[in-house]
Amino acid sequence: MSLSSSSLVPRAVVATCLWLILSYAVAMAWVPDLWAELAAQGAVFAVTIVAALAWFVRGTWPARSWLLVPVALVPAWGLLQLALRTTVNRYRTEIAVLITASVACAFLLGLYAFHDRRVSYIFRVLAIVLGTALAALAIVQLFTSDGLVYWSIRSPYSSQPMGPFLNRDNYSTFIELVLPLALWEAVRNSRSAWLYGIPCAIMYGSVIAGASRAGSILVSLEVLAVLVPALVSRRRASYGATPRALAAITLIVIFSILAGWDVLLGRFDDKDPYGNRREYVESSAQMVADRPVLGSGLGTWSIVYPRYAIVDMRAASFHAHNDWMEWACDGGLPVLCFMLICAMRGSWLSLRYPWGFGMLAASLHALVDFPFRIWPTILCFFLVLAAMEARDSAEREDTHVTTPPGV
Repeated sequence: MSLSSSSLVPRAVVATCLWLILSYAVAMAWVPDLWAELAAQGAVFAVTIVAALAWFVRGTWPARSWLLVPVALVPAWGLLQLALRTTVNRYRTEIAVLITASVACAFLLGLYAFHDRRVSYIFRVLAIVLGTALAALAIVQLFTSDGLVYWSIRSPYSSQPMGPFLNRDNYSTFIELVLPLALWEAVRNSRSAWLYGIPCAIMYGSVIAGASRAGSILVSLEVLAVLVPALVSRRRASYGATPRALAAITLIVIFSILAGWDVLLGRFDDKDPYGNRREYVESSAQMVADRPVLGSGLGTWSIVYPRYAIVDMRAASFHAHNDWMEWACDGGLPVLCFMLICAMRGSWLSLRYPWGFGMLAASLHALVDFPFRIWPTILCFFLVLAAMEARDSAEREDTHVTTPPGV
């Protein structure tokens, strides 16, 4: 039975559940306690169980993709660490297994739901709405809340939250994943395409206001990657996109000026922008060298790091500020390879589906920070990947329907 066949669980219902879970996770990103994150993950597991039971009754498994293998192997590797007792902290690894398993389930659900082109499009529009609302909240809160989350909550972990995100780089990575969705719609041949220029400007301006150096570079590259081809292409089909691209660029420039470049440009004056991160990476490299296969256990980097620290940071170090090194430390080189396969697949698909350029941007941002340790960000990462993978699978299956690449 093909993926396009009817199912006991409508794809639109699954996509709606995923968007609601993502929205809840974003809204609760400021909560340091596990209960908020576990509630969202429990919702993912619940939807997965209901869908799996329906698929079992139907007698078909509607989501087929080789990419499910590396995605599922990450939590499976954590279970292997627990079974072999190689993790230095069972509790941390158990929590990490739940996190990665929930992401794998969300990816599976996304493959199923986004196989329907209309459902995929509506989800992307809703993701744009979420990103725009988040960006508007972040800007207003930044300038009016005196460092309070939602104007009422003082977090001991951050003096400058961006909306519910306590770290401007983690916030920027989430916007990097959503911004290309709006940029693509801004240049599509659609009567309402011009409306997407405003969300593009708000999201881009929020990253500039937040003063993330890596984030500002990456969102700027996204604007260039999606909009410039529409400006320089001489194909007849692109002529209608050119004025829309110009309008979007104009709005982005104006809104970023209003948001303010002063703080961001001041941060670029730092003589060593990679300060402290270099020492984290050097220590992490030694950690990988000592346990290259099984690693120290998923979620245990902060426990092992003090043994390898080469400088005194005078504060607790929770992450390596390089997610790829942290994956290698926690899960060994196999887990690093599993995650790299996902990132490379997403980056490759984004060449065909430009609205997925955020995959590459987020992967690059993970070289200098820890966005994949924030659950709503890694959830969004794999939902975008699922949308591209599902679209690619549908187009390869349905050879009788001509669907323009990237739609």
